[in-house]
Amino acid sequence: MSNRKVGLSSQAYARVLEYNTNRRTRLRSERLCDSCGQRPRTQNTRCSECWTKEQARNKAYRNQLMRQVILMYGGKCICCNELRFEFLTLDHVNNDGFKERRERGYRGGYGFYKKLINIPLREDLQVMCYNCNLGKARCGGTCPHAWDKK
Repeated sequence: MSNRKVGLSSQAYARVLEYNTNRRTRLRSERLCDSCGQRPRTQNTRCSECWTKEQARNKAYRNQLMRQVILMYGGKCICCNELRFEFLTLDHVNNDGFKERRERGYRGGYGFYKKLINIPLREDLQVMCYNCNLGKARCGGTCPHAWDKK
């Protein structure tokens, strides 16, 4: 959270940040949920209710980030024109995603999208739906839809 989003000066934001850090440390030392202060049922740092809320927030953030990247790269499957975000993914044009993951040391998914949001568009990436992406992988680099178009 940046101080611009909450409308605080830098000094006030630093005090709030310090207070929250100290509060979490104190709650954890007392084995209480570091979010709401209730006693968790397990050894976790959060109670199940706060854990569920945090997971929902994280999922919404990841989906928003992925949607932004998909839209940056065109927002629809280049093969079948599928528009539904839930079906879309990024595809390496040259089928060398495994090589990039190995060289750069990441597995893909959320971390990959997070890196892409802050850099210029890459020519080696394109949007495809999962069906076309898998079809392309199974058929030697060409989606079966392309056969129908010929």
